[in-house]
Amino acid sequence: MPIKMPQSFSLLMTAILLLSACNPSFVPVNKPTPAQASDMLKALQQNHQQHPIVPSESDTDFAIDGVGYFAVLDHRNERLLFTRNGRFQRNANGQLITPEGFDLQPPITVPENTALVLSESGMIRLQSQDGASTEAGQLNLTRFLTPESLKAVEGLPGYFEPVPVGAPGVFAPEVGEPAQNGYGRVLNRLLEDTSQPLQAPADAPGA
Repeated sequence: MPIKMPQSFSLLMTAILLLSACNPSFVPVNKPTPAQASDMLKALQQNHQQHPIVPSESDTDFAIDGVGYFAVLDHRNERLLFTRNGRFQRNANGQLITPEGFDLQPPITVPENTALVLSESGMIRLQSQDGASTEAGQLNLTRFLTPESLKAVEGLPGYFEPVPVGAPGVFAPEVGEPAQNGYGRVLNRLLEDTSQPLQAPADAPGA
């Protein structure tokens, strides 16, 4: 049975992220039909543009090659924001945050003297100096099937917040694993170079 979702930006996105993670069969209100989703996803993949991807020396820098956004939590304003800027850093507790101090969601903690290794499908592993490797979590991406579903955040270039579900042309966002079902892949030690012109990416994995 569909679950009525809250209209508040932060409550809406938190509920979707939590319910999608805990219940794969979760179906939010305003979810498009399979045919609608297929048509919108094809259009999104065809029209999607991104900046060129360039190397980085930091193991906490990620790039999205294809469709999707990173979800980050703005504690001060109690809201979830979305960005393709994958420049993350460790805070004093080892948690990955943006340069503005927003927490990557779901939270990922990288202890001191530990290297982070990210697979294209979003699996995060931590490698200690003695070579031991442990699984640290799964990095997911969020996608919005129509451009009307997002609006730019004033004063924060590169950050977006969702438009309330129910507005014309707005559907509930979808959360999924990178490199699966039309989501872009995530790349470690790489970044999108926003100083260079936009370009059309290669076909998204799974398209």
